[in-house]
Amino acid sequence: MNTDNIKWLLSCPCGDMNFKNHLKSASESELKSALMKLPEFHNKTKIKAIKAELRRRADNGK
Repeated sequence: MNTDNIKWLLSCPCGDMNFKNHLKSASESELKSALMKLPEFHNKTKIKAIKAELRRRADNGK
């Protein structure tokens, strides 16, 4: 697991290209780890983006 991706997902604004790049390159376990660490307060858009990426990967895997 690359903690660099998790750090970017936790600290970078979700509209930033760096966030989007790390969102795409993060593994499923990294995305789930980031979700667990994010407080819901002031992170609703970020949480929504990570959940959408997980759903997208699940749909592509079928």
